[in-house]
Amino acid sequence: MFDIYETAKDNSWRFLLGKSGKNMLIVVGLNPSTATDTRPDMTLRKIERIAGDNGYDGFAVVNLCPLRSTIIEDLPIEPDAEAHRKNLEVVEAFVRSLQRPCLWAAWSEGIRAREYLQHARDDLIARLKPYRFRWLRYGPLTKSGHPRHPSRVPYGLVFEPFTL
Repeated sequence: MFDIYETAKDNSWRFLLGKSGKNMLIVVGLNPSTATDTRPDMTLRKIERIAGDNGYDGFAVVNLCPLRSTIIEDLPIEPDAEAHRKNLEVVEAFVRSLQRPCLWAAWSEGIRAREYLQHARDDLIARLKPYRFRWLRYGPLTKSGHPRHPSRVPYGLVFEPFTL
């Protein structure tokens, strides 16, 4: 179903999930759920449709934190330094392999749940700065200025520039 898929050996971390294309959209979420390359969830299906509706023939979901959890409050209080390091390496290598990717900021208000998530966002931004890409958002920002999660936006909108 999806040909882009990279996880830790025990599958507790997911770094990449998506479908290859010539015009790629990279979705930067907060943390992965249980979706896999053969078992998508509703969010992944929505991302695929929104990407296609906006002219992207491929997409990949990456996250600020690679630890799988369906409930944000279940993420550990303290960051996992090894997971963070590996996540940055994998995401950077993937973005570097693409021609002019667009990054969809989609981490939502959940970024406020753990302080290290905001640091992970800042680390990812710094790591990807040398590459030519642009940040996008889909839908209005939250009241506190964060981009919305794909499951919280309607279809039919267009991507707009997102300034960090």
